Formats: sequence, structure tokens, C-alpha cells
Amino acid sequence: MGVVGASVVLDCLLVMTKVPENMEVRWINMAYGYSSPVHMNMEGADDLAFQPLAYRGRTEMFLDEMAQGNLSLRLKDVGVSDRGQYKCFVASGIKLDEFVLMLDVTGTGRQPRIEMEGQTGDGISLGCRSEGWYPQPPVLWADGDGVNVTVQQQTTYQPDPQGLFMVSSSIEIPKQSPNKYTCVINNVILKETQEAHIQIAGLSWWEKTFPDTQQAGGKDLNQIIEKYKILRKCCD
Repeated sequence: MGVVGASVVLDCLLVMTKVPENMEVRWINMAYGYSSPVHMNMEGADDLAFQPLAYRGRTEMFLDEMAQGNLSLRLKDVGVSDRGQYKCFVASGIKLDEFVLMLDVTGTGRQPRIEMEGQTGDGISLGCRSEGWYPQPPVLWADGDGVNVTVQQQTTYQPDPQGLFMVSSSIEIPKQSPNKYTCVINNVILKETQEAHIQIAGLSWWEKTFPDTQQAGGKDLNQIIEKYKILRKCCD
């Protein structure tokens, strides 16, 4: 499993009494094919003439360990585009060996931000946003009493040019509801979470402090939210 932004080692171990000197090793991403190996080593020396541009400066073999049969490849700065099937192709004289493996990729995004988005018919809308996730992560909302209110959410996922997802989740907060909410985004593969909290004044407090919002049918509540920003974010 590769983690976005980190390095991963693709294992390839050749079990032989003696590793031949005239050995050719090609690491191939099957999306590119045999003619464009992501890394090639000929008789102990790297040959990167046909390496795809996307892999330039990101691959290395364990040259000091090749004589012991370690033909593994280190891939640096892993990205979503690196996902796929790889082959470790070994040729020596008339003997050929191939080792196939699948590289999966995951990434935990940034700490989310919670904002008050505006007025709804019976309260306000809260929005939770975060970038840099892969694959699409589940989002959980809980109120100040610890009650899971995720069923009320609306969540969308937007991919960026690197294939990572921006998560946008909204929830409507009714009047007389608890005044603390938590948004939790979960990378289920790595079992990592990012979360944010928000503390807001109850809507009933706004209505008492600004009675005009009731008389005007609440149409000015958005302006009050924007002006006073009665909001406290806590980042764990």
C-alpha cells in the first residue's frame, strides 16, 4: 500500500545460488508497457533512457543488495496516478522471470474547516470542508450530546488535478438544537481521522438579541451570522 506523498517499496526477491552478472531488470507499470519501464537496470547499472517523465527522479533500486537477489524498487512521492499493476521482469541469458504485484494508494487529507453557511427554514446550515483525500472518505457528524446526526448530511466529492478528493459536507441545524457540533472525516484504510469542532450560540439567543429577525421572518439572520461570526473552532 502506498501513501500519498510518502515512499513505498515494491518487493522483488530473486532466490538463486548466484545472481548472474549479465542480468537485466525492468520494473514495468503495465499502463506504460514493456518499452517504457519505470526503472531499468542492466548488469548492475541503471539505464533510465526510456523512463516515463512521470517517474523521473522518483525511483531507485537497492544496488548494494542486488548481488543477494534484492531487486526491489523504491518509489518516492507516491501519487494517485501510481496506482496499478507492476511487473518485476528479470532476464538473464535464456532464463526469464516475472513477478507481478498490485500497488494501491491511499491518502489522508487536511484537517477540515467548519463554517456557518447561512439560514435555512428552521435554523442554519453548517459546512465542513477538507482537501487531499483518497479514496472518497466517509463523513460523520455528531452533536454536542454525542448523537450521530450523519443521516442529515449532504456530502459531495470533487477530484483535483492530482486525483485527490475535496470533501464538502453540509448539515442543517434546527432551532433549540445542541450548540456544539463535530465533523469527522475518516480514512478507513489507514484508520486515520481528521476532525473539527464548532461552538455556536443557540438560534433562540439570536432571536432574543435581534428581535427584528423574527419580525422580518428571519430574513436578516444571514447578515447577523456574517457580521458577528459567533463561532469558535477548536482543532484537536
